[in-house]
Amino acid sequence: MQTTAQSLRKIGEALLKDQLVDPYYRAALGSPSESTNPAWHLLWWNNQAPIHMRPGSDQVYPKPLLPHAPKDLISARGAGGHHLSISPSLDLVVAQTMDPAATRPPKHANQQAFWDLIQQL
Repeated sequence: MQTTAQSLRKIGEALLKDQLVDPYYRAALGSPSESTNPAWHLLWWNNQAPIHMRPGSDQVYPKPLLPHAPKDLISARGAGGHHLSISPSLDLVVAQTMDPAATRPPKHANQQAFWDLIQQL
C-alpha cells in the first residue's frame, strides 16, 4: 500500500480535531523536547524550539525549523520528502507526497517559500 496525500491529510485532520489521540498528547507534540534537538519530540518536528538540528548532523541551526511557518506547526517528515504539517492556529493541514521515482527529496527552501505564501493570505 502506498501513502497518499489524501491519507496523510485524513490523519492530520483527525489529529487537529483531537479525534486520533488524547488532546494532551497532541499538545505535547508541539512542545520542544529537552533532548539535544529540541525541535524533535515524540517522533514529530515542532516549530516552537528556538534551535534545531537536521537528522544525521551535529550542526545546530539557531532558528526554528521553519522560521516562516507558524510557531505552533508540528510536522511529520518521512523518507523521500513525504510530510504532514499541522498548524492549529491556522486550522490547516498540509500533506505532501513525492514521486517514488524521484532521486532527491525537495529542498528545504521550497518549504520556506510555501509558508511565505501562506502568511500572505
